[in-house]
Amino acid sequence: MLTDNRGGEPGPLPPGCSARFRLVRQLATGGFGSVYLVDQIGLERPAVIKLLRPDAAADVDQLDRFAQEARLSAMLSHPNVVIVLDHGLEDGVAWIAYEYVGGRTLKEVLAPGPLAWREALGIVSQIASALDAVHARGIIHRDLKPENILEAKPGVYKVTDFGIAKWAGGSVQTA
Repeated sequence: MLTDNRGGEPGPLPPGCSARFRLVRQLATGGFGSVYLVDQIGLERPAVIKLLRPDAAADVDQLDRFAQEARLSAMLSHPNVVIVLDHGLEDGVAWIAYEYVGGRTLKEVLAPGPLAWREALGIVSQIASALDAVHARGIIHRDLKPENILEAKPGVYKVTDFGIAKWAGGSVQTA
């Protein structure tokens, strides 16, 4: 039975996940599944859980792709890439826990209109630095767009969502 940490009521998190993370609220839903804001129990810090839809988890290819997202993301250590905290598969529910980046997406930052050139240059420099580190590990993001760039704090941006990333040339640099 899935639980939401609020008195054992049914919820989206599988038992092992809900033993480590306390559900706060749903942030988004899409074709892949749903994203939830959670608190990491014991460390008392916010995090994000990405859950794969149960019907997608029943598809071996989708499940493999989701597991690859967790592996690829976890291999990356860069100040401008979102950090993977944990992942799992329980009761047919696949999940990945990420650090919580509570700021706006780059799409939201750009909505009011063009940025000053210095601000734009700072953002582009951070994204380029992140991609340089990602590519150095043999990973290609393949879905870089303003919605997948998050403002961690004013002036600091992080690349997220490696859901369709792949290994360049079939191998990943591990060192």
